[in-house]
Amino acid sequence: MKSLLVVEAYSHPKVLENQFFLFRDKFDMTFMTIPDKYESYQAMMPNILKSGRLLLSFHSTSLFAQLLLIGYKYDYIHISTGPEHAHFSNLWTRPFYFLCMIFYRRKMLLTIKNSRSYLKSASCFPSLLNISLRFAKLVLFETDTLRNYFVKAYGKPLRTAVIYDRYTDLLDPSLIKPRKSTKPFRIGMLGSLDKARRDYQTVLDAFRELPQERLGSFEIVVLGECIDGEDNEILKSFKQLVAVDYPVRYLTSDEFDEKGSSCDLLLSPLLPSMEYGTFKGSGAIGDAIYLQKNILLPSFVDPDREFSKISYYYSNKTELAGTLNSISQNPARAIGTDFIEKYNTDSISQNIINEINQIN
Repeated sequence: MKSLLVVEAYSHPKVLENQFFLFRDKFDMTFMTIPDKYESYQAMMPNILKSGRLLLSFHSTSLFAQLLLIGYKYDYIHISTGPEHAHFSNLWTRPFYFLCMIFYRRKMLLTIKNSRSYLKSASCFPSLLNISLRFAKLVLFETDTLRNYFVKAYGKPLRTAVIYDRYTDLLDPSLIKPRKSTKPFRIGMLGSLDKARRDYQTVLDAFRELPQERLGSFEIVVLGECIDGEDNEILKSFKQLVAVDYPVRYLTSDEFDEKGSSCDLLLSPLLPSMEYGTFKGSGAIGDAIYLQKNILLPSFVDPDREFSKISYYYSNKTELAGTLNSISQNPARAIGTDFIEKYNTDSISQNIINEINQIN
């Protein structure tokens, strides 16, 4: 069995945990990432910790320097997240990343999460990332839409595949239950309560458009971090309108699964300025796939309607209000087995391995 080193330069422990299940039967796997600043590794990637195959860099800025020294030991290296984010340490992390791409070019797999970082610009550092693509064995994306947008903007031949970030067969089957007709109608709000990334105002305005007597039929379930707890200003705004179930700390994987599975519908009110869905990946769609739930999304997040089988789209508060009112009073739309099978670990991993084998 060939060896695979998965390298994570940011803080996506749940993505690493999912890759453990995605490739564990295909490769002898080792994981390398940065020290945990948020004490989330135990909660978000317990199986990797139990495997004893986790390497931590000395510091978050030394990851690729260390990779340069140990990369020769592995048959394949998957950069799960590269040095995409703006930081002063890019002065040396990106050059070391670039050297890794050159030295280990025959074994490098790269997942692009923030596409803009790899497209040319006036800055020399994004250009360095752009040039590195010519050395990648295979470039991976979290959705087919992200891949299509990037390939068109990149404008050069590129061997690509889609890895997604969550998979249907990893959810405990006992949590998959049909919706009961009892109230309230539970709406799972994905992600931490962060107005810099999400448009809560449209959601609040949509609830205000509903008849007062209908508001008691809804409950918001916060499926991410609620910073400052009851003092969170976004939380206070929602509590003035509807009931809210929110965590007092970071949700563990099991808690997320249980709370998410209890919801009738998911919601991710992403901001257009962040370019989610086209040039930046969003975990919201992956969560919906994993939980096998329908999701409400701003229409710009899925412009090619790649996930139309599980998505309801809205463009403004009135459309959102109408959809919320309609869905909450009708049986949930069933998600077909063909959709569920398309996004399981065996299907996704085999597609990626087929691409790798075609290159060898």
